[in-house]
Amino acid sequence: MSASPLASPACPIFRILPPSIVNNGQLVNEITRVKGESLVLTCLLRAIPLPTIIWTKNDQVLFDTERISMKDNDFQLHIENISLNDRGSYQCQAENLAGRSQQIFDVQVYIPPEIHLSNINLNPYVVLGKNIVLSCSGFGVPEINYQWFKDERSLLESHSYARLLENGARLQIDTAHSSDAGHYSCQMSNIVGQVNLTYQLDVFIPPTIDRSNLVETYQIKFNQTARLECPMYGKPEPHIMWLINGRDLNRNNDRYELMDDNRVLIINSVNLHDNARYTCIGTNIAGELSNHIDLQIFVPPTIQRDPTVDSVNVIQNHHIALTCKANGDPSPSVSWEKDGLPVDTVNSRYRIGPAGFQLLIIQAEPSQAGIYTCLAYSKAGEVKEQFRLIVLVPPRIQRENTSFIAVAPKPIELPCNVIQGHPAPIVKWFHDDIELKVSDGNINLKYIISSSNSLLLLHTSKYDDGKYQCMIINEAGHDSIDFHLDIYVPPTVMVESNEIIGIVNTPITLNCHADGYPLPVVYWTKAGRSIDGQPGFQTLNNGSLRIHHLRVQDTGYYLCWAENLVQRTYAQIRLEVQVPPSIDQIEKYYSGTVGQSIKLSCQANGIPIPTITWHGVYNVSGTASIDSFGNLYISQLERYHEGEIICYAQNTIGQTSKTFTLMVLDHETTTTTEIATIEYEPNSKQILFLIISPNNLIVDYGDTLELICQTNSIKPFDIQWLHNGHLVDRSNYLVYSYDRSFLQITKANDEHTGIYQCFLNDSLNQQFIISMPITVTVRPHPNSQHHAIITGHRLILSCEIGIAEDVNFLGTIEWFHNGSPLKQDSLNRNRIDYRNGTLIIDQTSGSDAGVYKCVFEGDNGTRLESYRSVNILTQPTFTIKLPRSTLRPANGSMLMLNCLADAWPEPTLKWTKNGTILTEIDGVRLQLLPNNSLKIDPVQVSDTGRYTCSAENALGTATTTCDVIVYEVPLTTSIRHLHGELKRISIDNIELHSNSIFKRATLNKVQSNMVPLFQTLSVFLFPPSLITLTTPMAMIENVSSSFCSIDDAYQRDMIISFADGSHVNIIERVSDKRIEFNGSYPDNYEFKNSTFFTETMVQTDSASCSHQQHVSVFFQCISVL
Repeated sequence: MSASPLASPACPIFRILPPSIVNNGQLVNEITRVKGESLVLTCLLRAIPLPTIIWTKNDQVLFDTERISMKDNDFQLHIENISLNDRGSYQCQAENLAGRSQQIFDVQVYIPPEIHLSNINLNPYVVLGKNIVLSCSGFGVPEINYQWFKDERSLLESHSYARLLENGARLQIDTAHSSDAGHYSCQMSNIVGQVNLTYQLDVFIPPTIDRSNLVETYQIKFNQTARLECPMYGKPEPHIMWLINGRDLNRNNDRYELMDDNRVLIINSVNLHDNARYTCIGTNIAGELSNHIDLQIFVPPTIQRDPTVDSVNVIQNHHIALTCKANGDPSPSVSWEKDGLPVDTVNSRYRIGPAGFQLLIIQAEPSQAGIYTCLAYSKAGEVKEQFRLIVLVPPRIQRENTSFIAVAPKPIELPCNVIQGHPAPIVKWFHDDIELKVSDGNINLKYIISSSNSLLLLHTSKYDDGKYQCMIINEAGHDSIDFHLDIYVPPTVMVESNEIIGIVNTPITLNCHADGYPLPVVYWTKAGRSIDGQPGFQTLNNGSLRIHHLRVQDTGYYLCWAENLVQRTYAQIRLEVQVPPSIDQIEKYYSGTVGQSIKLSCQANGIPIPTITWHGVYNVSGTASIDSFGNLYISQLERYHEGEIICYAQNTIGQTSKTFTLMVLDHETTTTTEIATIEYEPNSKQILFLIISPNNLIVDYGDTLELICQTNSIKPFDIQWLHNGHLVDRSNYLVYSYDRSFLQITKANDEHTGIYQCFLNDSLNQQFIISMPITVTVRPHPNSQHHAIITGHRLILSCEIGIAEDVNFLGTIEWFHNGSPLKQDSLNRNRIDYRNGTLIIDQTSGSDAGVYKCVFEGDNGTRLESYRSVNILTQPTFTIKLPRSTLRPANGSMLMLNCLADAWPEPTLKWTKNGTILTEIDGVRLQLLPNNSLKIDPVQVSDTGRYTCSAENALGTATTTCDVIVYEVPLTTSIRHLHGELKRISIDNIELHSNSIFKRATLNKVQSNMVPLFQTLSVFLFPPSLITLTTPMAMIENVSSSFCSIDDAYQRDMIISFADGSHVNIIERVSDKRIEFNGSYPDNYEFKNSTFFTETMVQTDSASCSHQQHVSVFFQCISVL
């Protein structure tokens, strides 16, 4: 039996076999393994007995280790985690008694590619333009094959600047570009594996600067904002810092601002300290770059000048230098202009100083006055300064006649002709070295300086004579001229009284004082005849008249005349010689029969006419009466009338009486001859007289003029009247009574002014009696006067210069108004009729009032003047009107109504409320202020109404009206509940339900300072039934209305109030297009101009409208259709 270990032990046959390879085993076996795998080598030998097996590697005996073990009786060699060191020649050596044998295993270990680089930077960078090497060192068995990729493309195909070194183990990029950045992959592979190494390569760019818009010198004006830019870029972004003159920038300075990652440096309000070199330095990992900017601050030119000096003055023919001290950086240049044109330096009167800073004007003339402009300019800008050069011309007065004579109170003009002076000189007038108080055009003062600087004395008096001096002054000097004025004062006559009463047979002195310059001569006349030297009359040294023994015929008008070189004048004294009463009739008995009537006469004389009274038993039965002559009438005689009856005659200076005996006879004792009435016989010594009353009378134009002439004559029908010496037609104006004559003129006018007398021609007694004259003045109507005229009417002023017959009247006439020559205006309203010098002004206005002077200058040198004062009568016009309406809450507020009217004569202002004179003015709550304003403080609801301010004078009345509404707070309001979407609601198509329409009035809305939600432009009322509101949207496109979200259930409540207190409450609903109303209005109400409409709306907050609006709308009724 065989001794092989493979032999079955069942047979105890022992054979010995040397070790030999079985199963066609090879002596040398090639085995490959990958690093990290396990390897089992089996020794396939047959031998009997079992051989001893020894494993060797490269002839070195192997022993069991952690990784190497021998198993299966050493027939197997196990190697775990095989590595490169495990490669080699392994031998299985078997030996037994029969022999020895071996089997060889050639083991090869393959290693997949491995990266052997440590501290690999997988994110390398290269500076732009530099070289970089990317390593891909690895290890692998068999040898590694290298391949490079960029951005997943084979590198050699996509990049021409790459080079492979060391069989591809290293990649070198020459002169890197920005495009070289990207993903680089190194692929290492052999038959057992593949591995990739990936780099993210960045190409870093050193800082660069964009110099396309870069400046090396930055110029800027003083106090402006500088912007220094450093457009520096790189990769990575460079860090930028700024240096000023090589030192770090002080970032604590709040004028510095850094922007755009420090690329921009802002310097606010630059000043001269900012003049420097600014350096921006940009640094990144790829490098560093700096740039310099020189900041140059330009200071705009400035001109130093005293701000309080607006103009420069120089006296004519004097030198002056205009200095323009200009500063700035760079130093400015200076040029000069006059009135917008360059100064003519060729002119010898101009010289330019050094650097142009000074302009010298030689011997200045008025033509060189004007606006001089100094223009300073440089790169930093320009500035100009103006000098107003005023060439002062010393004033000078034209020398002419300096002696004047004036007749008081006529005006006189003292000339002061200024022939040169600039500025216009101030004119001062002095009288006896005392400055006069004058006012231009103020006719209320005595002195007026005309536009030609003359002194106009409107009303001269004796106190105005003396020395006058006109002095003119301006900044260049002064001049003066002296005048001597002599005032000839017309005589003035003063008497103690114009009405004097004397008593017959007594002396009397009529006092008369005369004054004037030269001193006047005084003399007296009566009835046009001188009474000096007549018996019984004496002119005293003081000018008074002494009458030693008064007689009745001395009654009359005495004229005290005063006469000097100027004129003569007089004062009138009416002397009435009064006579005590006397009864001169022969005493007689009066008799009559019982039952008959009788007349008892008591003819009394005296001045004034005595009053007759009777005493005795004559009026027991009440049948007696006394007429105006004092005659006693007894209509039915009785026996008890018989007896003595006393007649008393009494006037202001005395009383007398006479006793008469009345006999009453029965019918049985009377004869036919006893029935005659016994009359008194006239006394041949009776003096007849005529007395006119009233003495002197002034009546208005159009009024009734009535004069009474009383007489003691028994023939009053013979009395006649004289007017200015002419006989009055008795058929038109005379009315007679039994003892007097009446002159009656129903509508007096200018023609009726004059002297009136009554006279009686008693041919029977050969007496002519005439009354003392009395004066009647009828005030002229304004239309008939030249001195007062209604505005708009024609004004005609005649030139009343009183040329004597022997004076040549050929010459020129010139008119002056308030001292200025009157020129034809643009409307050709004024013209002069040169045939007679009459001034005619059509369509007069208020500006035509004033003093007019007519000057006649004859061809022979004669100069005459006359003056007229004109007032222009105007109707009242309001300079301040009342507002059309005003609303006030009754919460303690105050109401002031202002109205001011202008007119001449001064108008009278009054206030009414609702057409009735305002009587509630108490000076406390309702006050009428001194300027006629009405103040109500506080207002009450009862103050609601129409207030009218009226101004009235003789020419007319003007009114202005304001409707005042005082309402309680709060007013009747409606609440609009707002919610939902925004909707515009048109109410044009609201249908109104009514049975009757009476009248229609159009109400226009007064502008309100708040706009309601729906602007109602017109309201039509149809009382008493309904109201319709229309809103034509085309008419309110310019109205700014505020809308809020409302729904279709919109409702508005309104109240319409009428002037009489009635009202209509209205509810307007949009949802059903109806208007409901109720109120206290009358069925027959008719619209008047005082109707007004008030609406108040209040909005509540809602989700889409969170504001509240309170609107009051006022309507004024302006027409009734």
